[in-house]
Amino acid sequence: MTAIDRTAYPRFTRTPSAKELHDLYTPTPDEEAFVATHARGPAQKLALMILLKVYQRLDYFPAPHTIPGAVITHLRSAMHLNADLAPDMSPATQYRYYAAIRERLEVIYQGQQVRRIAAQAMYTAAQVMDNPADLISAAIEVLLKEHCELPAFSTLDRMAWRLRRLVNGGIYQTVLGRLSPEQQRALERLLESEGAAPFTPFNRIKEAPKSAPLTHLDDWLSRLIWLESLGDMEPLLAGIRPAKITHLAEEARSLHATNLWDFTAPKRLTLLVCLIRQATISTRDEIAQTFIKRMRKLTERAKEELERVRGAERETTEHLIEVLTEVLHASLETQNPTDTAIQVRQVFDGAGGAAHLLEECEQVRGLASFLTSCYNVPDNFIRCAALSDSRLLDEATR
Repeated sequence: MTAIDRTAYPRFTRTPSAKELHDLYTPTPDEEAFVATHARGPAQKLALMILLKVYQRLDYFPAPHTIPGAVITHLRSAMHLNADLAPDMSPATQYRYYAAIRERLEVIYQGQQVRRIAAQAMYTAAQVMDNPADLISAAIEVLLKEHCELPAFSTLDRMAWRLRRLVNGGIYQTVLGRLSPEQQRALERLLESEGAAPFTPFNRIKEAPKSAPLTHLDDWLSRLIWLESLGDMEPLLAGIRPAKITHLAEEARSLHATNLWDFTAPKRLTLLVCLIRQATISTRDEIAQTFIKRMRKLTERAKEELERVRGAERETTEHLIEVLTEVLHASLETQNPTDTAIQVRQVFDGAGGAAHLLEECEQVRGLASFLTSCYNVPDNFIRCAALSDSRLLDEATR
Protein backbone atom coordinates (compact mmCIF):
# COMPACT_ATOMS: atom_id res chain seq x y z
CA MET A 1 0.00 0.00 0.00
CA THR A 2 1.20 3.48 -0.81
CA ALA A 3 2.20 5.65 2.15
CA ILE A 4 -0.39 8.40 2.49
CA ASP A 5 2.20 10.93 3.62
CA ARG A 6 3.95 10.62 0.23
CA THR A 7 0.84 11.87 -1.57
CA ALA A 8 -1.20 15.08 -1.68
CA TYR A 9 -4.15 13.40 0.06
CA PRO A 10 -5.40 15.96 2.65
CA ARG A 11 -5.05 15.04 6.30
CA PHE A 12 -5.50 16.72 9.65
CA THR A 13 -2.53 18.43 11.23
CA ARG A 14 -1.48 16.36 14.21
CA THR A 15 -1.48 19.33 16.57
CA PRO A 16 -3.21 22.31 14.90
CA SER A 17 -1.88 25.69 15.97
CA ALA A 18 -4.03 28.52 17.25
CA LYS A 19 -3.55 30.36 13.94
CA GLU A 20 -4.63 27.31 11.93
CA LEU A 21 -7.71 26.85 14.11
CA HIS A 22 -8.65 30.51 13.71
CA ASP A 23 -7.98 30.68 9.95
CA LEU A 24 -9.48 27.35 8.89
CA TYR A 25 -12.12 26.46 11.45
CA THR A 26 -13.72 29.72 12.58
CA PRO A 27 -17.35 29.85 11.33
CA THR A 28 -18.54 32.79 9.24
CA PRO A 29 -21.94 34.43 9.77
CA ASP A 30 -23.16 32.83 6.54
CA GLU A 31 -22.12 29.38 7.75
CA GLU A 32 -23.82 29.94 11.10
CA ALA A 33 -27.00 30.86 9.24
CA PHE A 34 -26.71 27.68 7.16
CA VAL A 35 -26.29 25.55 10.29
CA ALA A 36 -29.25 27.22 12.00
CA THR A 37 -31.41 26.43 8.96
CA HIS A 38 -30.52 22.71 8.75
CA ALA A 39 -30.09 21.72 12.41
CA ARG A 40 -32.25 22.19 15.48
CA GLY A 41 -30.62 21.53 18.84
CA PRO A 42 -27.16 22.65 19.98
CA ALA A 43 -25.67 19.16 19.64
CA GLN A 44 -26.95 18.89 16.07
CA LYS A 45 -25.74 22.38 15.14
CA LEU A 46 -22.30 21.61 16.53
CA ALA A 47 -22.18 18.35 14.55
CA LEU A 48 -23.19 20.04 11.30
CA MET A 49 -20.68 22.86 11.78
CA ILE A 50 -17.89 20.36 12.49
CA LEU A 51 -18.68 18.37 9.35
CA LEU A 52 -18.90 21.54 7.25
CA LYS A 53 -15.58 22.95 8.41
CA VAL A 54 -13.64 19.69 8.19
CA TYR A 55 -14.98 19.07 4.69
CA GLN A 56 -13.83 22.53 3.64
CA ARG A 57 -10.42 21.61 5.03
CA LEU A 58 -10.13 18.06 3.62
CA ASP A 59 -12.60 17.86 0.68
CA TYR A 60 -14.00 14.62 2.10
CA PHE A 61 -15.84 13.52 5.24
CA PRO A 62 -13.48 11.83 7.69
CA ALA A 63 -14.50 9.29 10.30
CA PRO A 64 -15.78 11.24 13.34
CA HIS A 65 -13.24 9.65 15.70
CA THR A 66 -10.34 11.03 13.59
CA ILE A 67 -11.39 14.67 14.02
CA PRO A 68 -8.92 16.36 16.39
CA GLY A 69 -10.33 17.38 19.72
CA ALA A 70 -8.79 20.82 19.31
CA VAL A 71 -11.02 21.43 16.28
CA ILE A 72 -14.17 20.42 18.16
CA THR A 73 -13.19 22.56 21.15
CA HIS A 74 -12.49 25.57 18.94
CA LEU A 75 -15.85 25.29 17.13
CA ARG A 76 -17.71 24.79 20.38
CA SER A 77 -16.13 27.96 21.75
CA ALA A 78 -16.72 29.94 18.54
CA MET A 79 -20.43 28.97 18.59
CA HIS A 80 -20.70 29.94 22.28
CA LEU A 81 -21.87 26.47 23.32
CA ASN A 82 -21.41 24.67 26.62
CA ALA A 83 -17.92 23.30 27.12
CA ASP A 84 -19.24 19.78 27.85
CA LEU A 85 -21.62 19.61 24.86
CA ALA A 86 -21.00 16.57 22.63
CA PRO A 87 -21.89 16.74 18.92
CA ASP A 88 -24.68 14.49 17.65
CA MET A 89 -22.82 12.23 15.17
CA SER A 90 -25.38 9.43 14.82
CA PRO A 91 -25.40 7.68 11.39
CA ALA A 92 -28.79 9.07 10.44
CA THR A 93 -27.72 12.60 11.37
CA GLN A 94 -24.47 12.29 9.45
CA TYR A 95 -26.23 11.08 6.30
CA ARG A 96 -28.62 14.04 6.35
CA TYR A 97 -25.87 16.54 7.03
CA TYR A 98 -23.62 15.11 4.30
CA ALA A 99 -26.39 15.75 1.78
CA ALA A 100 -26.91 19.33 2.99
CA ILE A 101 -23.20 20.15 2.84
CA ARG A 102 -22.80 18.60 -0.64
CA GLU A 103 -25.70 20.65 -1.90
CA ARG A 104 -24.35 23.85 -0.37
CA LEU A 105 -20.83 23.37 -1.78
CA GLU A 106 -22.07 21.97 -5.12
CA VAL A 107 -19.64 19.08 -5.16
CA ILE A 108 -19.70 15.94 -7.30
CA TYR A 109 -19.98 13.02 -4.92
CA GLN A 110 -21.49 10.16 -6.93
CA GLY A 111 -18.98 7.34 -6.56
CA GLN A 112 -18.99 6.10 -10.16
CA GLN A 113 -18.55 9.56 -11.65
CA VAL A 114 -15.80 10.50 -9.20
CA ARG A 115 -13.91 7.25 -9.83
CA ARG A 116 -14.18 7.76 -13.58
CA ILE A 117 -12.62 11.25 -13.30
CA ALA A 118 -9.89 9.91 -11.02
CA ALA A 119 -9.17 6.96 -13.31
CA GLN A 120 -8.84 9.21 -16.36
CA ALA A 121 -6.45 11.50 -14.47
CA MET A 122 -4.34 8.55 -13.31
CA TYR A 123 -4.27 6.99 -16.77
CA THR A 124 -3.01 10.26 -18.26
CA ALA A 125 -0.42 10.70 -15.51
CA ALA A 126 0.74 7.09 -15.85
CA GLN A 127 1.99 7.87 -19.34
CA VAL A 128 4.82 9.89 -17.77
CA MET A 129 4.83 8.82 -14.10
CA ASP A 130 5.42 5.45 -12.51
CA ASN A 131 5.17 5.94 -8.75
CA PRO A 132 1.63 5.20 -7.45
CA ALA A 133 1.98 8.09 -4.99
CA ASP A 134 2.46 10.46 -7.92
CA LEU A 135 -0.57 9.02 -9.70
CA ILE A 136 -2.70 9.52 -6.58
CA SER A 137 -1.52 13.13 -6.26
CA ALA A 138 -2.27 13.77 -9.94
CA ALA A 139 -5.79 12.40 -9.50
CA ILE A 140 -6.38 14.52 -6.40
CA GLU A 141 -5.38 17.66 -8.29
CA VAL A 142 -7.91 16.93 -11.05
CA LEU A 143 -10.65 15.91 -8.61
CA LEU A 144 -10.34 19.14 -6.67
CA LYS A 145 -10.34 21.15 -9.89
CA GLU A 146 -13.58 19.40 -10.91
CA HIS A 147 -15.12 20.06 -7.45
CA CYS A 148 -15.32 16.40 -6.57
CA GLU A 149 -15.53 14.85 -3.14
CA LEU A 150 -12.36 12.84 -2.63
CA PRO A 151 -12.82 9.07 -2.37
CA ALA A 152 -11.25 7.11 0.46
CA PHE A 153 -7.47 6.89 0.19
CA SER A 154 -7.65 3.10 -0.09
CA THR A 155 -9.87 3.50 -3.17
CA LEU A 156 -7.38 5.81 -4.87
CA ASP A 157 -4.49 3.53 -3.89
CA ARG A 158 -6.11 0.47 -5.49
CA MET A 159 -6.91 2.45 -8.63
CA ALA A 160 -3.33 3.74 -8.89
CA TRP A 161 -1.77 0.28 -8.71
CA ARG A 162 -4.31 -1.17 -11.12
CA LEU A 163 -3.89 1.61 -13.72
CA ARG A 164 -0.12 1.52 -13.34
CA ARG A 165 -0.15 -2.19 -14.21
CA LEU A 166 -2.52 -1.52 -17.09
CA VAL A 167 -0.42 1.27 -18.65
CA ASN A 168 2.91 -0.47 -18.08
CA GLY A 169 1.51 -3.72 -19.40
CA GLY A 170 0.50 -1.94 -22.60
CA ILE A 171 4.00 -0.50 -22.93
CA TYR A 172 5.58 -3.91 -22.37
CA GLN A 173 3.44 -5.51 -25.06
CA THR A 174 4.14 -2.66 -27.49
CA VAL A 175 7.91 -3.00 -27.10
CA LEU A 176 7.73 -6.80 -27.32
CA GLY A 177 5.75 -6.56 -30.55
CA ARG A 178 8.49 -4.40 -32.09
CA LEU A 179 11.30 -6.80 -31.17
CA SER A 180 12.25 -9.51 -33.63
CA PRO A 181 13.03 -13.01 -32.24
CA GLU A 182 16.74 -12.38 -32.90
CA GLN A 183 16.64 -9.11 -30.95
CA GLN A 184 14.86 -10.80 -28.07
CA ARG A 185 17.50 -13.52 -27.86
CA ALA A 186 20.30 -10.94 -28.07
CA LEU A 187 18.81 -8.93 -25.21
CA GLU A 188 18.33 -11.97 -23.00
CA ARG A 189 21.94 -12.99 -23.56
CA LEU A 190 22.88 -9.79 -21.72
CA LEU A 191 21.54 -11.42 -18.56
CA GLU A 192 23.70 -14.52 -18.89
CA SER A 193 27.18 -14.86 -17.37
CA GLU A 194 30.08 -14.89 -19.77
CA GLY A 195 31.93 -18.15 -19.15
CA ALA A 196 33.11 -18.50 -15.56
CA ALA A 197 32.87 -14.76 -14.89
CA PRO A 198 30.43 -13.82 -12.09
CA PHE A 199 29.27 -10.73 -13.96
CA THR A 200 26.97 -10.38 -16.94
CA PRO A 201 26.89 -7.79 -19.75
CA PHE A 202 23.92 -6.38 -17.85
CA ASN A 203 26.34 -5.25 -15.13
CA ARG A 204 28.44 -3.52 -17.77
CA ILE A 205 25.42 -1.51 -18.89
CA LYS A 206 24.71 -0.34 -15.34
CA GLU A 207 28.31 0.44 -14.32
CA ALA A 208 29.67 3.45 -16.17
CA PRO A 209 33.43 4.26 -16.33
CA LYS A 210 34.95 6.82 -14.03
CA SER A 211 34.34 10.41 -15.03
CA ALA A 212 37.57 12.36 -15.53
CA PRO A 213 38.87 14.74 -18.22
CA LEU A 214 40.50 12.82 -21.10
CA THR A 215 42.11 10.18 -18.88
CA HIS A 216 39.06 7.92 -19.15
CA LEU A 217 37.77 9.18 -22.50
CA ASP A 218 38.87 6.01 -24.27
CA ASP A 219 36.80 3.96 -21.80
CA TRP A 220 33.76 6.10 -22.53
CA LEU A 221 34.25 5.84 -26.29
CA SER A 222 34.59 2.07 -26.03
CA ARG A 223 31.44 1.95 -23.95
CA LEU A 224 29.51 4.01 -26.52
CA ILE A 225 30.67 1.77 -29.38
CA TRP A 226 29.61 -1.33 -27.45
CA LEU A 227 26.20 0.11 -26.47
CA GLU A 228 25.49 1.13 -30.06
CA SER A 229 26.44 -2.37 -31.20
CA LEU A 230 23.47 -3.64 -29.16
CA GLY A 231 21.14 -1.90 -31.62
CA ASP A 232 19.14 1.31 -31.95
CA MET A 233 16.56 1.35 -29.16
CA GLU A 234 14.77 4.54 -30.24
CA PRO A 235 12.42 2.89 -32.77
CA LEU A 236 11.43 0.31 -30.16
CA LEU A 237 10.37 3.08 -27.75
CA ALA A 238 8.68 5.39 -30.25
CA GLY A 239 5.55 7.00 -28.80
CA ILE A 240 6.54 6.32 -25.17
CA ARG A 241 7.10 9.43 -23.08
CA PRO A 242 10.77 10.11 -22.14
CA ALA A 243 9.86 10.45 -18.46
CA LYS A 244 8.30 6.98 -18.51
CA ILE A 245 11.37 5.53 -20.21
CA THR A 246 13.53 7.11 -17.51
CA HIS A 247 11.42 5.55 -14.75
CA LEU A 248 11.64 2.10 -16.31
CA ALA A 249 15.38 2.47 -16.88
CA GLU A 250 15.90 3.39 -13.22
CA GLU A 251 13.87 0.38 -12.16
CA ALA A 252 16.10 -1.85 -14.29
CA ARG A 253 19.23 -0.20 -12.91
CA SER A 254 18.15 -0.98 -9.36
CA LEU A 255 17.83 -4.72 -10.11
CA HIS A 256 20.21 -7.63 -10.47
CA ALA A 257 20.24 -9.79 -13.57
CA THR A 258 18.65 -12.66 -11.64
CA ASN A 259 15.78 -10.38 -10.59
CA LEU A 260 14.89 -9.68 -14.21
CA TRP A 261 14.38 -13.38 -14.87
CA ASP A 262 11.54 -13.27 -12.33
CA PHE A 263 9.57 -10.96 -14.62
CA THR A 264 7.54 -11.90 -17.65
CA ALA A 265 9.35 -11.63 -21.00
CA PRO A 266 7.55 -8.41 -22.08
CA LYS A 267 8.52 -6.57 -18.89
CA ARG A 268 12.04 -8.02 -18.79
CA LEU A 269 12.83 -7.01 -22.37
CA THR A 270 11.25 -3.57 -22.02
CA LEU A 271 13.31 -2.79 -18.94
CA LEU A 272 16.46 -3.84 -20.82
CA VAL A 273 15.58 -1.69 -23.85
CA CYS A 274 14.91 1.35 -21.64
CA LEU A 275 18.15 0.85 -19.70
CA ILE A 276 20.25 0.51 -22.87
CA ARG A 277 18.64 3.61 -24.35
CA GLN A 278 19.31 5.70 -21.23
CA ALA A 279 22.85 4.34 -20.87
CA THR A 280 23.58 5.27 -24.48
CA ILE A 281 22.26 8.80 -23.99
CA SER A 282 24.17 9.35 -20.75
CA THR A 283 27.37 8.02 -22.35
CA ARG A 284 27.04 10.39 -25.29
CA ASP A 285 26.39 13.25 -22.87
CA GLU A 286 29.51 12.40 -20.87
CA ILE A 287 31.68 12.32 -23.99
CA ALA A 288 30.17 15.59 -25.22
CA GLN A 289 30.75 17.25 -21.84
CA THR A 290 34.35 16.10 -21.81
CA PHE A 291 34.87 17.49 -25.31
CA ILE A 292 33.16 20.78 -24.42
CA LYS A 293 35.37 21.22 -21.36
CA ARG A 294 38.46 20.51 -23.43
CA MET A 295 37.42 22.92 -26.17
CA ARG A 296 36.67 25.59 -23.57
CA LYS A 297 40.18 25.25 -22.20
CA LEU A 298 41.60 25.24 -25.71
CA THR A 299 39.62 28.36 -26.57
CA GLU A 300 41.04 30.17 -23.55
CA ARG A 301 44.56 29.30 -24.65
CA ALA A 302 43.70 30.43 -28.18
CA LYS A 303 42.51 33.79 -26.85
CA GLU A 304 45.79 34.23 -25.03
CA GLU A 305 47.68 33.36 -28.22
CA LEU A 306 45.55 35.82 -30.16
CA GLU A 307 46.48 38.60 -27.76
CA ARG A 308 50.15 37.69 -28.13
CA VAL A 309 49.91 37.86 -31.94
CA ARG A 310 48.08 41.16 -31.80
CA GLY A 311 50.76 42.55 -29.48
CA ALA A 312 53.51 41.48 -31.89
CA GLU A 313 51.61 43.05 -34.79
CA ARG A 314 51.24 46.27 -32.84
CA GLU A 315 55.00 46.47 -32.20
CA THR A 316 55.81 45.82 -35.87
CA THR A 317 53.29 48.41 -37.02
CA GLU A 318 54.70 51.02 -34.65
CA HIS A 319 58.22 50.30 -35.96
CA LEU A 320 57.09 50.70 -39.57
CA ILE A 321 55.37 53.98 -38.73
CA GLU A 322 58.59 55.27 -37.14
CA VAL A 323 60.54 54.36 -40.32
CA LEU A 324 57.89 56.04 -42.50
CA THR A 325 58.08 59.16 -40.32
CA GLU A 326 61.86 59.37 -40.75
CA VAL A 327 61.47 58.92 -44.52
CA LEU A 328 58.97 61.76 -44.67
CA HIS A 329 61.25 64.04 -42.65
CA ALA A 330 64.13 63.24 -44.99
CA SER A 331 62.06 64.09 -48.05
CA LEU A 332 61.01 67.41 -46.54
CA GLU A 333 64.45 68.46 -45.36
CA THR A 334 66.19 68.24 -48.77
CA GLN A 335 65.10 69.38 -52.20
CA ASN A 336 67.76 67.43 -54.08
CA PRO A 337 66.39 64.04 -55.14
CA THR A 338 69.84 62.51 -54.90
CA ASP A 339 70.33 63.65 -51.31
CA THR A 340 66.81 62.52 -50.46
CA ALA A 341 67.47 59.07 -51.88
CA ILE A 342 70.70 58.81 -49.88
CA GLN A 343 68.97 59.78 -46.64
CA VAL A 344 66.08 57.36 -47.27
CA ARG A 345 68.59 54.60 -47.94
CA GLN A 346 70.31 55.42 -44.67
CA VAL A 347 66.95 55.23 -42.83
CA PHE A 348 66.26 51.83 -44.42
CA ASP A 349 69.70 50.53 -43.55
CA GLY A 350 69.33 51.71 -39.95
CA ALA A 351 65.98 49.87 -39.69
CA GLY A 352 67.39 46.55 -40.99
CA GLY A 353 67.29 47.06 -44.71
CA ALA A 354 64.56 47.43 -47.31
CA ALA A 355 64.09 43.68 -47.69
CA HIS A 356 63.49 43.33 -43.96
CA LEU A 357 61.05 46.23 -43.93
CA LEU A 358 59.16 44.77 -46.89
CA GLU A 359 58.92 41.46 -45.06
CA GLU A 360 57.48 43.25 -42.00
CA CYS A 361 54.93 45.02 -44.22
CA GLU A 362 53.79 41.72 -45.72
CA GLN A 363 53.59 40.23 -42.25
CA VAL A 364 51.43 43.09 -40.93
CA ARG A 365 49.12 42.95 -43.94
CA GLY A 366 48.67 39.20 -43.55
CA LEU A 367 48.10 39.40 -39.79
CA ALA A 368 45.64 42.27 -40.18
CA SER A 369 43.52 40.21 -42.55
CA PHE A 370 43.73 37.16 -40.30
CA LEU A 371 42.91 39.07 -37.10
CA THR A 372 39.91 40.67 -38.76
CA SER A 373 38.50 37.23 -39.50
CA CYS A 374 39.24 36.09 -35.95
CA TYR A 375 37.70 39.10 -34.20
CA ASN A 376 34.68 38.04 -32.12
CA VAL A 377 34.56 34.62 -33.79
CA PRO A 378 35.33 32.02 -31.07
CA ASP A 379 35.92 29.18 -33.54
CA ASN A 380 38.74 31.09 -35.16
CA PHE A 381 40.57 31.58 -31.88
CA ILE A 382 41.70 27.99 -32.30
CA ARG A 383 42.95 28.76 -35.82
CA CYS A 384 44.86 31.75 -34.46
CA ALA A 385 46.52 29.70 -31.73
CA ALA A 386 47.26 26.85 -34.10
CA LEU A 387 48.99 29.28 -36.45
CA SER A 388 51.90 29.52 -34.04
CA ASP A 389 51.59 26.21 -32.17
CA SER A 390 50.43 23.15 -34.09
CA ARG A 391 50.25 21.16 -30.87
CA LEU A 392 46.96 22.85 -30.06
CA LEU A 393 45.40 21.35 -33.16
CA ASP A 394 46.67 17.95 -32.10
CA GLU A 395 44.93 18.33 -28.75
CA ALA A 396 41.70 19.55 -30.37
CA THR A 397 41.48 16.47 -32.57
CA ARG A 398 42.84 13.94 -30.09
